Amino acid sequence: LVSSGEDENKATAEELQDEDRLEKLRTAVVVKTYSKLMEHYRSASAETAAAMMRNVKAFSAALFKNLSGSSSRRKSVTLPDFELFFPSTQEGRASAVRAFELFDVSNDGRVSKAEVKEVVMNIFRDRANIAGSLIDTDSIVQSLEHGFSGLIHFLFVGLYLLVWDINVVAGFFPFSPPPFG
Repeated sequence: LVSSGEDENKATAEELQDEDRLEKLRTAVVVKTYSKLMEHYRSASAETAAAMMRNVKAFSAALFKNLSGSSSRRKSVTLPDFELFFPSTQEGRASAVRAFELFDVSNDGRVSKAEVKEVVMNIFRDRANIAGSLIDTDSIVQSLEHGFSGLIHFLFVGLYLLVWDINVVAGFFPFSPPPFG
């Protein structure tokens, strides 16, 4: 028979393994997202960028329509419209308030279709700017890597010449007198 203490230990070990797997999965998703984001914006042509902007505008219109109700012709939405999309808990209400405040650019308690469009487009532009910064940072890091690796190779060549007692100075000055010693 297995005691209940051993069962608890096995359950705890399994939970830790599951958490470890989850953390590895999260890391893989972050790395994949980072590389996909850089690849996506690095290879974007002017036509692709224009198509992405059209998609962003269409998304903002669909988002506003979803918030205001598909059959509604309302010009703006309010906080209760946002609350419908969040759990009816304290955390859900706090998230709804944060989302509403993000979209309420004019701070008038109403979110218009233009405000939704502006915020969504700003988020898209910020994402594109972040991707550009990541690409720049990546190229800087690669340049530093190449520079440091060249420096390290140069230092090791000098160290090897010292270890093998090769007189490098004599090769630079063929007509110089022999070294003292």
